[in-house]
Amino acid sequence: MKGVRWRVGSFAPTRVTRDELALIDAGTLYITNKRVIFQGGKKNSAIRLVALIAFQPYSDGLVLEKASGRSPHLILDGDAEAAAAVLSGALARA
Repeated sequence: MKGVRWRVGSFAPTRVTRDELALIDAGTLYITNKRVIFQGGKKNSAIRLVALIAFQPYSDGLVLEKASGRSPHLILDGDAEAAAAVLSGALARA
């Protein structure tokens, strides 16, 4: 109809964000008395034990907390509790 207006209130969309873990690489994790070494198919990396502030053990992996940069999340196929125990002992001696 001519001259008839229908106004509905304003609607603002809400953004929903979430953090998800994405697989970046798969490989082998080595824990020595000086470093945590990841040898992957795409990239190798090493973190000195003195650079680690702490680590968070989980039932399926570890989160290595560093003083600077990103803290890597490691998902382990094997026994994550054993890896946490070895890393705890290595950090105690470092």
